[in-house]
Amino acid sequence: MWVSRNEFRAAVLESWESDPSRDVIKKITNCSKALEAWNKESFGDIRHRIAETTRDCTTAFVNNLDSANQLQRDLNLLCNQEEIMWRQRSKAFWLRDGNRNTRFFHSVASNRRRRNEITGLKNAAGDWCSDATGIERILVDYFKEILTTSTLLW
Repeated sequence: MWVSRNEFRAAVLESWESDPSRDVIKKITNCSKALEAWNKESFGDIRHRIAETTRDCTTAFVNNLDSANQLQRDLNLLCNQEEIMWRQRSKAFWLRDGNRNTRFFHSVASNRRRRNEITGLKNAAGDWCSDATGIERILVDYFKEILTTSTLLW
């Protein structure tokens, strides 16, 4: 989300090049503080801004339709930024906790297994089948049908 803003690069360069006598650790710390301040200034509390814009948008729909349309565009932009923020945060959690043999790792793996499990299928007649042999039969029949050709095209 930050990289999409032009001011991001300037904030990093300004904090990094401020004092050439500093060691790398101090430069990283300085850069981190500068980016936190820049984030607050540029984005603020995004959830608060979404709630505020939603409230303004509701009021504007009653009073001024042009203003409401602009607020709706702003709200869409804020929602996209929030989605990007949560996507980035979830990746950070995964990078931090997902590589270790932790409860977090096992719960993610178990949820993925549950979500990807096929518990039942409808056969060609439209009947629901939930036992393992029935599901196997439906899958074999389906793939036999699509992988065999009645005529060769060459």
